[in-house]
Amino acid sequence: MTIVAGQYLIRNKAAEAFVQRGLEGDKSLLPKKVISIPPGVRAKPSQDGDFYVLKANGAPAFSEDGLVFVSLLEDSNINVKWRITAVPHVGHNVYLPRTHMEVGYRVLATAKSYTQVAFRPLIVGPSFPPFYPPTQLWIISPFDNNQ
Repeated sequence: MTIVAGQYLIRNKAAEAFVQRGLEGDKSLLPKKVISIPPGVRAKPSQDGDFYVLKANGAPAFSEDGLVFVSLLEDSNINVKWRITAVPHVGHNVYLPRTHMEVGYRVLATAKSYTQVAFRPLIVGPSFPPFYPPTQLWIISPFDNNQ
């Protein structure tokens, strides 16, 4: 399945936890954490060629120092492009988000709520089709206004 521009709910396959921009009271323009939460919020992916920009409340997601953040600065020079690969043999709407350079992936290291999403080297099991740990996989489903 191809992802088209729109609003989506993103949750981790292993923990079934949704992710969103952290809601801490910090009013600065410093990057904000991307965390797991019990209920989901809207995320807006936009396509840029073969890559996507994942946004939480309008702020683009990026990786830095092994963690995932969003930037509130529109003109920042951070790399916000992600390659989103469908993993249909694992389930409907299941994807593997990686950076455009494919050096790592997004992972939810623990099932606890309010855990920051991490960025780690990709783990692939030696099988066909390939095996990915569920902590690396994300369910990206269209947002339904009636939910």
